[in-house]
Amino acid sequence: MRRRLKFLKITFLIVGLLVLANLGHIYQYFLSATFNECFTKWDFQLPAPGEEFYVHSSVHPDAIRVIDRVLRRAFPEYKVVFSNDRRPHLSMKEYYNATDFKENIQVPYLGVSGERENLRWKRFKPSGYPFLEITANKKEGDNFIFLPYVCYGHSNFRKSFSTAISERRINKIRPRHVAYISSHYIKERETMFKLLRDRLGDQAIALGKCSRTPGFAAPGTYHDLKAIYKGYNFGFAMENHDQPGYVTEKIANVFEGGAIPIYWGDADAAGEFFNPQAFINVKAYKNFEEAADAIVALSKDPERLLNMLRQPIFKGDEIPPLLLLNDEVLTEKEEALLQEMAKKLRKAYDYYLQGKSKGRPYWVALGL
Repeated sequence: MRRRLKFLKITFLIVGLLVLANLGHIYQYFLSATFNECFTKWDFQLPAPGEEFYVHSSVHPDAIRVIDRVLRRAFPEYKVVFSNDRRPHLSMKEYYNATDFKENIQVPYLGVSGERENLRWKRFKPSGYPFLEITANKKEGDNFIFLPYVCYGHSNFRKSFSTAISERRINKIRPRHVAYISSHYIKERETMFKLLRDRLGDQAIALGKCSRTPGFAAPGTYHDLKAIYKGYNFGFAMENHDQPGYVTEKIANVFEGGAIPIYWGDADAAGEFFNPQAFINVKAYKNFEEAADAIVALSKDPERLLNMLRQPIFKGDEIPPLLLLNDEVLTEKEEALLQEMAKKLRKAYDYYLQGKSKGRPYWVALGL
């Protein structure tokens, strides 16, 4: 009996140590960030007004025009310069960029994520905590700025959708019903397509890497789908995840091609940007089977189908300012939003530096 108890104790001890070692490996950057946040003294100086304010980023500013605009409005007294060759005054940590222990320079950094998850703990830089995060999912708090991924999708949203808005009014029923274009497997999307394929046969076509219909393929990238959707009445706009505020370019791409989006995800958030009467909200139905039946019934009713194809893309045909922050030309509404974001970012930046001067950890970054 004693031998058995001793064996169990040793087993539990070994398992516990393995679990702790695994957690330590997963959260190694967070543990390092916590240590530096709490115990490392900073040697950091801001430039004088009018001098260059260096921003370090692995992403070219042209690819994140809206963030570039926010930063320039947040630091108007400096000349904001993106450069990886000089010691930065602000650094950016993008969600998909790998973290390493070389990123240990004591500089305020901004987290950026266009995904359903924000930067969060295990992706922190080892130098400390981020002073603010720009996220594509809705987070409450003074150190979060909500910027859905759909905002990044077009560099000239107003021009491309002005055409789509006018074409919508004279829309016609297309030769085929459903286009499904997906580059990787998501259970909900695959389930919905299979249900529609079973009901509609060759009127439901898969042109991506998933469930590929023989003889069909979507050329180019996810930015080049307008011509394809013009030949279909419905287009899949089902997100990779159902997360609050997570709205990507998928629904915009379908609308730009004049089709009716089959949407799954945060339909409430999508409905804030686009006309809810113009897209199919899969979650409004009891299950996928009911949603598929409803889509098939609509496809077989020409009057209802044409009516929905001509529903305005935006409420009152007015594009929400948040979707235009990446546009070539800004109006007063977009400028007001950018200034609001810039004010929030600068406040968090200054608050963080004040805390560093007093050796105060930035616990707010943990979202506790």
